[in-house]
Amino acid sequence: MRSHGGDGTAPHNPFVDSDPANGVDPVILAQWETWFSAMDQADITILFVFYDDGSLVWDTGDAVGAEEQLFIQTLVDTFEHHDHLIWYVAEDDPQAFSTARTSAIAAAIRAADDRDHPIGAIRWTASSFDLGTDPAVDQLAWNTTASTAGAFHDQMVTLVEQAAGAYNVHHYNANNLGSGAVARRAAWGLAMGGGYATLSTHALDTVTVEDLEDCGRVREFMEAADLSGMRPHDELAWGSTEWGL
Repeated sequence: MRSHGGDGTAPHNPFVDSDPANGVDPVILAQWETWFSAMDQADITILFVFYDDGSLVWDTGDAVGAEEQLFIQTLVDTFEHHDHLIWYVAEDDPQAFSTARTSAIAAAIRAADDRDHPIGAIRWTASSFDLGTDPAVDQLAWNTTASTAGAFHDQMVTLVEQAAGAYNVHHYNANNLGSGAVARRAAWGLAMGGGYATLSTHALDTVTVEDLEDCGRVREFMEAADLSGMRPHDELAWGSTEWGL
């Protein structure tokens, strides 16, 4: 939902004729399904964000009204069959939502999802995550203005320590990572900090094969290693190594 106060224009929503009063357009959902199916089959995780930035369609305070409940239920029922899927309530949700409203939407998603996918909230700054004890929220996504691998790593370590195992930590909008060696080191720094990263600078129409291969190496290493019970302990680093577990 990128209309109604978000970063998009009037047609940037999934309604018939772009009007919420007309309900969700099955043709648009079918189009999305073709993209999501291709992603899911390729083991690419779908980050499904319901609302963009300041988008506010149903101004119902902290509650989820009947129209919004139907909207959420329809989207969840349509796409919950995908394996590689994380629901996000909104991008930088404090722009339009109170904490109570974000929590209510997360609870509505949780009630609608029969497959128990992770549900996250996105924060521009994650210094104090006010949904860390919410039973419907599994994941914190955060943005940052950091620009070096070490700064990314240190922030991730701090946030993972704050989470204390209650939720996952995901760097959502890594738009300062660039490409090549800079992006590779930042991706490793975030992973060695105990969290996940989305490299938004790797646009599909411009990203190089080499950059994608670098991402693949991080994934292959992390999936092959036995990381159970391990935490960042950089004081154990030796020689030219900067980060350790």
